[in-house]
Amino acid sequence: MGGCLNKGCVNKTSKPILAEKSHRNDQSPILSGGSDKDSTDACPTGLNVIHPIIVPERETRILNCRKSDVPSKESVHHLTVQFPFVVDQKCINFIKQSKTMFIMRGVPGSGKSTIVRDLVKKYPDAVVCSADHYMHSENDNEYKFDANNLREVHEKCQQKAQSSCEIYCPVIVIDNTNIRRWEMKKYLELARSYNYIVIMVVPRTDWKMDPNECARRNVHDVPAEIIQRKINDFEDAVPIYYAWFLNENSSAHLLSLKRKYLLECVSNVPELKEIICQNFSHEDSLEEKLEEIYPTVRPDSTRISTCAHHVLHCTAKFLGSRRNCMPGVEAYCQSEILQKAVGNVWPLMIIGLSITPTTIGARVHLNDEVMWHLFDSQEEKDFDNNFQTQNLSINIDKENPVPSRNADQVFNKQFSWPAYFENVSQNYPRKGRTAHITLGFKHQPKDTVQDILHVCHKEYILTKEHREIEAFEVDGGRIHHYGDGVCALYLHKPFEVDALFTGFY
Repeated sequence: MGGCLNKGCVNKTSKPILAEKSHRNDQSPILSGGSDKDSTDACPTGLNVIHPIIVPERETRILNCRKSDVPSKESVHHLTVQFPFVVDQKCINFIKQSKTMFIMRGVPGSGKSTIVRDLVKKYPDAVVCSADHYMHSENDNEYKFDANNLREVHEKCQQKAQSSCEIYCPVIVIDNTNIRRWEMKKYLELARSYNYIVIMVVPRTDWKMDPNECARRNVHDVPAEIIQRKINDFEDAVPIYYAWFLNENSSAHLLSLKRKYLLECVSNVPELKEIICQNFSHEDSLEEKLEEIYPTVRPDSTRISTCAHHVLHCTAKFLGSRRNCMPGVEAYCQSEILQKAVGNVWPLMIIGLSITPTTIGARVHLNDEVMWHLFDSQEEKDFDNNFQTQNLSINIDKENPVPSRNADQVFNKQFSWPAYFENVSQNYPRKGRTAHITLGFKHQPKDTVQDILHVCHKEYILTKEHREIEAFEVDGGRIHHYGDGVCALYLHKPFEVDALFTGFY
């Protein structure tokens, strides 16, 4: 469901196409493709379009089949709507309290319309933006495809999406074919600018890559030959990273904790105060200056430039850009666990904060096996490999590795995960120890990972050697100072915040 037409998210025989980095400032074109009956050859002049990467494993013959061969509506409905955002009440409640943009992807007849109808039923306030809505004649309101009007109808579709974002509609559905990545670019830019969580939806029907079946099913009589061409042109859309995204209310709560405990640390740890307040004047407000030092986003960030609120996230895996992808992207995106996880909601357990002269992060305890499998930090791996290279004394549990099981077993909880996790959590280094939500940073958000790794290392060394730790009791927690202004807040009562797992494009 992460934006690909076939079962895996990345074509096994092709290099994965990754999302461009979000800070690109080139102007978005007016789309000239993407409706059910448009020509996929249409492309804005001067735009660098990536060539198709999905090729059917075998040539598909165009056959004439009987309408009686088409499965019943009930079976179609079962195959298309088994997504958490239409069947799981916890997920539905989260989306109703958030801002979510669903981007439909798929050829005509693949099952998109069934999913859209169910989205509208579950979310009555949803706004559906479709180029097809503007292809009806004024006289008899009948659908009439006109290739000459593609640019105009897609411009209207984009304008409707933008207007809906401006008034903060809770759910926006982009109901176009979105075969190529450039067709989604404008909508992804809107989502970043207005803090919408994006869920890309590809139907799970068995026939989504069968041009004959799709030709029989689509309501606009798109022939199999055109559908086959669209299948060939379909491009995988891999995000910059996968993460658990909070809604704005939960994000605001965490940011209030950031301000509260940052002031506590500065008040109780003179070394930290000396480092970060050395250029303050007596007239400066300490709270205002601390916010300037630890902004939640970069001043030049376009992601929230039009919105006063923040949407925080806990990164599961950073994948990189199309030109500079991280190791293991293909295997991660093809994982069945990932495919099942996208669109689900998990509670993130907040156990404390890391506060250093350069970053502030909320530390997340991965108390669910699925989350543990989804979390994949290259920084952790590099740090642990460095441990092994230096032959440092570490206690890795080699006797009890995490069992290898399929996605259904993981999701059906056929394993006592909490008991197992309590066992391996006593070992160091431990996968998932850097899971966090960045609340503020002086230079780059990614610095938070290195700071938490440093905190974890300090925790391990001082505990192992039974050293005394400088500690302060504060309202709601206990602050440990590990030297050099590096602090960790441990909450007396950890709490949970719900977060939706999806990609950032």
